[in-house]
Order: sequence, then C-alpha cells, then structure tokens
Amino acid sequence: MTEQTVNFDTVSKLLSNVASACPNHSELNQSIYSSCNQAEEAAQSQANEVTILEKQLKRYEEGEYGLSEAIAELKATRLQLNSKERQLEEVCRLASQAESSLNEINLENEHLRSKLGIPLIEKIDLNGYRRQKRAEVEEDRAVNIILQKEIEKLEDERLELKRKLRTFARQLGQQYGSSDLHVDGVLLGNLNQVSEEVMSTQSVRVVSASRSSQKTKSSPTQDELADLPEVWKARFKVLDEELVQALKQIEEGHKKHDKLETRVKQITEANVLLESGLKEVQNQIHSFHIESKNQRDLSEEKKQSKSNNITKTEKREVANNKLKMKNEIIQLDCPSLDKLLAALDARNMVEDIDSGQFLKSRVDQLEGANQELRSNLRDIRMSSALYEVKLNEAHNRIKQLESQLESVDLLNNNIPSQTFSEVQSPLPRDINPDTAKVILSLEEHLLTMMKDISDKNTQLAYIDNQMEAARRKYSVCKHHQGLLYRDFYNERQTWKKEKEKLEQRLECSEMRVNELEVHKSELHHLQDILSSLGDSSGDKEQSESSPIKQKIADQSRQILLLRVNEVGLRRRYLATREREVALSKENTNLKSDIFQLESAVSARLNYYARCKETAAFQIQKLQKTLDRCVPEDELNNLRNEYETLAIKYKELLENGSNSVNYQLALKSTQTNLDTLKKQHDELKEQLTIEKERRYLLENSINQLQSNVVGYVLRWYRFLKADKLTVFMASVKLVNSSVVVQIQKHIQLSVLRSLLLICYRKSNIFGLNVQLLVHIWVRTYLIQFTERYRSR
Repeated sequence: MTEQTVNFDTVSKLLSNVASACPNHSELNQSIYSSCNQAEEAAQSQANEVTILEKQLKRYEEGEYGLSEAIAELKATRLQLNSKERQLEEVCRLASQAESSLNEINLENEHLRSKLGIPLIEKIDLNGYRRQKRAEVEEDRAVNIILQKEIEKLEDERLELKRKLRTFARQLGQQYGSSDLHVDGVLLGNLNQVSEEVMSTQSVRVVSASRSSQKTKSSPTQDELADLPEVWKARFKVLDEELVQALKQIEEGHKKHDKLETRVKQITEANVLLESGLKEVQNQIHSFHIESKNQRDLSEEKKQSKSNNITKTEKREVANNKLKMKNEIIQLDCPSLDKLLAALDARNMVEDIDSGQFLKSRVDQLEGANQELRSNLRDIRMSSALYEVKLNEAHNRIKQLESQLESVDLLNNNIPSQTFSEVQSPLPRDINPDTAKVILSLEEHLLTMMKDISDKNTQLAYIDNQMEAARRKYSVCKHHQGLLYRDFYNERQTWKKEKEKLEQRLECSEMRVNELEVHKSELHHLQDILSSLGDSSGDKEQSESSPIKQKIADQSRQILLLRVNEVGLRRRYLATREREVALSKENTNLKSDIFQLESAVSARLNYYARCKETAAFQIQKLQKTLDRCVPEDELNNLRNEYETLAIKYKELLENGSNSVNYQLALKSTQTNLDTLKKQHDELKEQLTIEKERRYLLENSINQLQSNVVGYVLRWYRFLKADKLTVFMASVKLVNSSVVVQIQKHIQLSVLRSLLLICYRKSNIFGLNVQLLVHIWVRTYLIQFTERYRSR
C-alpha cells in the first residue's frame, strides 16, 4: 500500500509539473486528470481486492474456507452416485424383465409345441412364414402405391378444377372491374354463359351425330354388305372405327380450342389491367418523389438558417421527425389495381367455397374407401390366420392318425405278431377272448405310455441341453458386460486425463490472453496520450516535453508491469485456490478411505482372530479324537478278523440250521417207522387169525363132503329097506339136517364177514384172492345143494 501511495504521489507531482509546463493546454490537463482519476479508481479496486484476499487467506488459515464448497460437492457426488445406482437398478430390472419375458416366451413356445404335437428337437422352418409376411408386406405396399396413385390423380383433378375456378374468378373479376357491376350479377351472367356454352356443345354434338348418321347412311347398308365379300366387310369395319376415332379427336380439338380462346381472352384482359395499374403506380411514385425532394430542400434550408442556435432537444426533435417521415405509410391510389384486387377476392371466395367443399367431400370418400379396404384387409388377415391355424391342426391330426395307423399295421403284421405272442406266451391257453383282448389293449397302452415316457425323457434331455447352452450364453453375456464396463472405465479415465490437460491449457491460454489484453489496453492508452501530446505541442515544445514523455513512459511501463504482475498473481491465486480445493477434496477422500480401510482392517483382523480361535478349537478336538482313535494297521487287522469271524459264524449258523432240519427229518421218519411197525404187527396178528379160521373152514368143508357122501349111500341103502325104517331114518335125517342148516347159516355169515375183511385188506397185505374166491364158490355150492334138497 505504501509503495502504491508513493507511486501515486510521484505521478501527481509529475502531472502537476506537466500542468505548470503546459498551462495553455487545457484539454491535455483534462485528459491527464481523467487518467489520474481512473488510476485512483483502479488502485481503490485493487485495494478492495487485496483486503478480500487477505480475509480469504485468514479464513483459509483458520480452516473455514472451502468447507461449504466441499460439502456441496460431496452432496452433489452423493446425488450422482444415487442416480447412477438407480440407473443400474433400472438396468438390472430391465434385464430381469427381459429374462422373464424370454422364459415366458420359451414356456409359451413349449406349450404351443405340446399342443400342436411338435417335438422340441424339431426345428420349425420359418422361411414359409417369412415368405407369407413378405407377401403380405408387398401386398400392403402395392395397395399403398395404388392408393397413392389414386390420390395423385385426385390431386391432379383438384388442381385442374382449381385452375378452372381461377380462370372463372378472373373472368368474373375482369367483368366486375370493367362493368362496375356487383359480383352476384356477374356470377349470374357467367352462369347464363356457361349454360349457353353447354347448349352450344350439345348442338355441336347433335350436328356431329347427324354428320355421322349421314356418313353411315352414305355408307353401304348391311344388306349391301351381305352381298360383298368378307375382305371388303373387314375393310369397311376398319374405316368405320377410324371415322369414329377421327370424330372424337375433332371434338376434343374443338373443346381445347374453345378453352384456349377463353384463356387468351382472360390473359389479355389481365395484362391490360396490369399495365394500367402499373402506369398509375409509376405516376404515384413519381409524384411522391417530387414531393419528398421539395420537403428535403425546405428542411435543408431550415437547418442552414438555424445551425447556430440548435440545441440538444431540437436535434432530438429533428431526429424524431425524420423517423416519423421514414415510418409514414405511403398511400397510392390505383383504381385498376382495386379492380384487380376485387377480382382476386372474388376468385378466392369462389375457390374457397367450391373447391374446399369438393375436396372435403372427395377426401371423405377416399378416407371411407381406405378404411373399408383396411377393415377388409384385417378381416382377410384374421381369417387367413385362423385358417392357417386350422390347417396346422388338421395336418398334425393327420400325422397322428397316420402314426397310429402305422402302429396298428405293425401290430397286425406277422413278425410283430410272433414277437407279441412270444411276449404274451405266459398267458394260459384256456383264457377267455374278452380277457385276452383286455390284456392286449393294456399292453398296447403300456407300450404307448413307454413311448411317451421315452419322448418325455428325450424332451427333458433336450431342455437340459438348451438350459446349459442358455447358461453358457448368459455367462458369455456377463463376461462381455464386464469387458464393456472395463472399457468404459478405461475410456473414462483417459477422458478425465485429457480433460485435465485441456483445462490446464485453457488456464495458460487465459492467463496469456489476459496479459495480452492488459498490454494492449496500456499500449492504446499510451498511444492516445502520446498522440494528444504530439498534436498539442509544437516543434519548440518537443525538446522541453521529451523528459516529461520519458517519465510518463516509465510510469506507464511501471503501471503496466504492475498490472501484468497483478493479473499473474490473480491467476496464480485462483490456481492455488483451485488446487487447495482439489487437495481438500483429496484430503477428505483420503480420510474417508483411511477410515474405511481401518474399519475393513479391524473387521478382517477380528474375522481372522475368530477363524484362528475356531481353528485352534477344531485342532484340539481333532487331537482328542486322534488320541482316542486306533492306528490304521490295527483297524485293518481288526476288520479282517471281524470279517473272517463273521464268515465262520455264518457257516456255523448254516450248519446248525442244516443239522436241525436233518434231526427234524429223522424224527419224522422215526415216527413213520414206528407207525408202520405197529401196523405190521397188527396185520400179522390178523393174518394168524385168518389162517386159523381158514384151516377150520377147510376142515369143516372136508367133513361136510364126507358126510354128504355117507348120507347119499345111506339114503340109497334105506330105499332098499323097509318103509318103516325109511320113515324113521327120514325123520332122523330131517332132524339132523335142521341142525346142519343152522350150523351152515352161522358159518356162511362168518365166511361173508371174513371175505369182506379180506377183500378190503387184500391190496394192503398182498393176500391170495383166488383162495378167497374158491372159498366163496364152495359156500355157494353148499347153498345150492341145500336149496335143491329143500325142493
């Protein structure tokens, strides 16, 4: 501050010296005073800036400066991080939605394939569907092209109608301008003219028809042509056609000629009106120029007369008058142009009324037709899609039926019947046909179910393969995503570095520009001062003012250097402040990183301590278990011994079970032997009894035979004796016979019982059946003889 005050004191002294040296140059003094005032103002501003900088330095030393900015930057970075996290969440959500939609599409595809009977392994040929889509798109394009062509035609018609309406409106305007009539009257007149033209065209057509009829009359009749050869008939037909075409062309030429005549008339009338209007405009402009020149001359004379007594207010009034003169609207009176404008208004009215309504109606018609076509196309597409779905269903149904028929044919063939009979060989032969059919149907159903199971297994395998492929693709996509993120991070880092370099360059360039601006401003200032001094001082004063100029130049150089140094210091201060802000940010970031690292390290150390404790506990536990455990060799030996003992124990158990079974079999055989021995003894006793009885029977039979022979001899002897003796003998015989009969009856009953017993047990004991038969025959003979005697 003291240096600046000293400099200003020296400058003021120099200025006072300059003022004393140059008392006559008032303008120079004023300029010097103004420059001094400016320098004082600049010094005050610099002092204020220095005080502000000192305050900022104090705040920076105290640690208060930059906190609010750092907090704001932290908040901004947090907001950016939150926004990026939200964006990442949205991206993840979109990715999950895409995955879910892909899964849904795959499920729908599988469901539709299962409905349509298409296996998952089969690839669907999409070329046909794409061709159909292309054909539909081409059809739509063709329809659009046709509609565009129709629209173009309609636009051409609209333009032609507009032209006609314009010509009609021009005619109306010309008639209205020439005859000074009202537009309605002119319209009625034109309508009458149009009706007359229509009548004239009809008359022309009638005349042409009469001419053609005359020509046809002049031409040979059909009766005459019937007599002519065929070559002449063909030539006459060709000539008639050419005549008709020529008449049509003539009519079209007449119409075009009439149109052109009307157009030429309209154009000539419009040209005449335009020429008259332009002449009027030229006259008006010429008159306006003359008036403007007169006014300018008068104004110049007034200015010259009042040039000495002009004030600022008068100057402002003059300028306002000029602006008013410039802003005034030039009005021209042209009746022919008014007529043309009226005609144009009438034409526009007619066009707006007629062409607008016509075009609106036409556009409505076209929109309706377009909507109908679109609705028809939609219906056709819907019906075609439905029919395609039905066709696909029918094809699938036909394929299923064909496969079923093939399976039935295979079952009905010989070889599969043999195999099937081999399969169903365990069935019994005496089974009912209904049950056989049921079994066959069940077996067929089982075969179909097995086939379905195999198909499902193949489908599941295909799905597993597809899932593995999808997982691989997903992993590849994840890898690509990671690579993209890495590339993005690298590009971002390079971009940041380039940005920092560019910022540094910009700072350097700004510093250089500011310095150059200061140099430039000071140079201009010095140039102005020197030029003013050179103009004011003469040749004599140049030698006296040279040291003053040198002093002023030195002072200006010092001021320039001070300003340059000030700008450099300011830039350095700004750079240091920015660096300070960056360093404070880095310091805060490093502090936060250090806190995070400390927390992470403490957490990791605690984790390692816990892991160490758990590992020590597990090691102790394992050591205890090892102490309790047996060596591996002993364990293997014990296992081998245990296995051998188990095998021996199994063998002993098997032997014990076999011995028990053997003992049980022996016991059962012993009991059977005992029972057989008892039966044998009983049978022996019965045989002895039967032998005794047989012996007794044989003795009794022998005695009976001997007795019968004796009785016969006695009977024969008694016949020869007396009657009394015979009678007495008969009485005795009768008595003895009665006793014998009783005995024989007893014996017969005993014999019968014996025979029955013997017959029942003959198969068991192996007795002689012939002997029994002999005994029975003898008993029968005895009975027969007894009966004979009784008779």
